[in-house]
Order: sequence, then C-alpha cells, then structure tokens
Amino acid sequence: MQSGTAEPPPYEPRREPILFIHSLFSSGDYDCRGITQYLEYEGFHVVAPNLTAEQLSNSDTAISFLAELIKTSPSGGPAHVVGLSVCGHLALRLATAYPDLVTSVLIFGPVACIPPLQPLLVLPIYIVNRTVFRRMWASKFSLSQCLSITKLLGVPEKLDSLEAKTTIIAQSRDCSIFSALALRRKLRSCPVLVRELTCGGGHFWNRSNPKLFAETIMASVTNTWPQEVDVEFL
Repeated sequence: MQSGTAEPPPYEPRREPILFIHSLFSSGDYDCRGITQYLEYEGFHVVAPNLTAEQLSNSDTAISFLAELIKTSPSGGPAHVVGLSVCGHLALRLATAYPDLVTSVLIFGPVACIPPLQPLLVLPIYIVNRTVFRRMWASKFSLSQCLSITKLLGVPEKLDSLEAKTTIIAQSRDCSIFSALALRRKLRSCPVLVRELTCGGGHFWNRSNPKLFAETIMASVTNTWPQEVDVEFL
C-alpha cells in the first residue's frame, strides 16, 4: 500500500457548484440528462432542481428556493448559475438579489418579448403546456399561472446592480440572438459577453448535444471556448 494522500476521484466535488435552471416546460432531470456526468467528472457539483408550476409562476418564490439550494450545497456557495431559455431570466434575478451567492451567470437561448405582446401569449402557453409538453412536465399550469409566467418573457427590470460575470449563448436560427442583444443593452452595470452558437444545434441543443453543452458551461467558467461557439458580439 503506497503512502501519501490519494487524489480524489473525478466525481468528487472540488470546484464551485453549478446551479442549473431548466427551461419552462421541462425539469432539471430532463434538461440535464447526459450533461451532469461531464461536469461532475471535471469536479463540479451540479444542482439541477425540478421547479414546480407554483415556483415558476412566482419569481420571488423561485429565487428564494434557488438561493437556499446554493447555501445548502456542499461548498455553501457561491455558484455558477446556468439558465436555459425563458428561465434564464431567473438566473439574472437570482444574481441581482443574492450577489454573494453567484459567481457567474450563463444563459442559453434567452427569450424576450416586448411587454404589449406578453398577455397575448397566455393561451398559447397554456395549450402548449397541456399538449406538446404533457409527458415531459408532470405539473400542469393553470391559466392564472400562465399569466404570471408571461412576465418572465420580458427583459427583466431592476438589474442595475448586477455584478456577476454574465455570458449569453444565442443563435440566429431560433432568433434568440435578438433577445440576447436586448438583454445586453439592459445590463449596463456589468460586462456582458454575447456569443453565437455556430454548430446549428436548435433551441434545445442541450438535449441533442449534451457533451458540447457541458463543454460550453465549463468554457464560461474557465474562459476557454470550444470552436463551435466562436462568434463574439462586442
């Protein structure tokens, strides 16, 4: 038996935790499928909760819940926060409300809609939740909850105090690049890096290419970007 201290196994958390906020009609289990194993191998502790309809329809409740998850993680925080699609706005709000708990923010495929159009999306959101995503999401949204959720579709207000390093990964093909640029104009208090995905993975490319998705998360943390994410908007 050799003396000395053995190196920790690859899956033992030895870096800051990563909090993953899933997309609107999904879950942490589903959206992180195939991603967690790559990140944990690199020593990250991944926290990927399944947010309920009640939490998603009340951003204050969701943010308090997410902050508590960071506090109770093995390291106690701070964490790198990843937000997918519509729920990327929750990552921004979390970083604003709890700056001591958030090291960086990474948003994939942001969705922003101008306020006058938001109420018009209540019925489509309700129908999509009840039909297209019925197998993926166990909890169903009521009409009143869908009305509250439309507030997540706008560019968040009161982000002037945001200090965390923020990176947005967007695409031209799903129009998320326009939402990304709108968010960057809003976030004037901190540098925001917008990069375009060039591998053509679709809006939910975390499901089709989990390895590249995990590599992109690690790139945001280490600032070593994979070739497929190489177009920078200054």
